[in-house]
Amino acid sequence: MLYDLMDGKSASSLSDITAALTTFGPAKRLYSQLSKLITLLLVIPATSATAERSFSCVRRLKTYLRSTISQARLNHLLVLHTHQDLVDNLDLKAVARDFVAVSDYRRNIFGSF
Repeated sequence: MLYDLMDGKSASSLSDITAALTTFGPAKRLYSQLSKLITLLLVIPATSATAERSFSCVRRLKTYLRSTISQARLNHLLVLHTHQDLVDNLDLKAVARDFVAVSDYRRNIFGSF
């Protein structure tokens, strides 16, 4: 049925099938589960190396900080460490300005940037 709905066009990748499914209009409801399955296949990583690196990072951070850190703070540190390439490009003065601008108390304590 999918071959007929695609007007005999051959699909060379999953993204071609997903694009075709989005153009079907009412017929899209017939293939909703197929569309979800293909979308899931497109976002599944090919390897588990990223997850393994994250877990080894957790072990290093927990060892370094011992067990005195709260779970929320540990999660925030892990996100920062995992996305270190993005964090390195942050403008620290802009982050400090946003932090200080939240309240008058912070402005009095830290001054202006």
